[in-house]
Amino acid sequence: QWSTDGENWSAAQEELTATVTNLTAATTYTFSVRAYYAEGKYSEPVTQDFTTDCDTFVLPFEENFEKAGALPNCWDAEPQWTMDAYNYYKSAYYSARFNANTANSAELKTPAIRLDKKAELSFFLRNGYGNNTGYVEGKVIAADVENGENKVEAQFIHANNLTEQKLDLSALEGKTVKITFFADGVGTSINASLYIDDVKVTEITEEPVATGMDNTSAAEQVIKTVENGQIVIILNGVKYNAQGQKL
Repeated sequence: QWSTDGENWSAAQEELTATVTNLTAATTYTFSVRAYYAEGKYSEPVTQDFTTDCDTFVLPFEENFEKAGALPNCWDAEPQWTMDAYNYYKSAYYSARFNANTANSAELKTPAIRLDKKAELSFFLRNGYGNNTGYVEGKVIAADVENGENKVEAQFIHANNLTEQKLDLSALEGKTVKITFFADGVGTSINASLYIDDVKVTEITEEPVATGMDNTSAAEQVIKTVENGQIVIILNGVKYNAQGQKL
């Protein structure tokens, strides 16, 4: 007999294989097998964990980093990232922490996500400063996995406490993207850290209002509007399409 939950068992069988369907991508399952003799007479089960392969995620995509000690399935990370229970947002849970007490840079990248609708990225970030009040500089980049030139990016806003930050991904509608959180290291004399939590990519049900992220200098004026069903960005009075081409 076999089971996927240790409670509900298959009928007794002589076959040594079984096919399980409707499993979720990037998910760990525990399979159990036991020898069966008669009703109420069977061996103690033996178990084995299996993790299904990664696949493209669909909306809504959410990750709260609740599992300690490792990044979630299908995320990619460069060195200097760890999981840490210490944060200023909800201390009972874990967040992804960037160790920024060296001059190294690092990246944390989501799995592939299919944006079949207009979508928005939101996440909570604490860009903590250290003994020399130095912030970790960084940015977030959402890029088309087939053509990396199709992307949306913005700089992090410095935040002493975990603060929600958002990025409009409407320009990538219809694309499959990966989102990279990139941070530059700081000098060895500065002990600073960056924390990311509650990453979400969700459908936009109405035109977004710019909030949280800063992808322009203070001197620039940016207006986002829709003309003939297309996103138009007006930067200092000049119109561009969503891909940055001048109109």
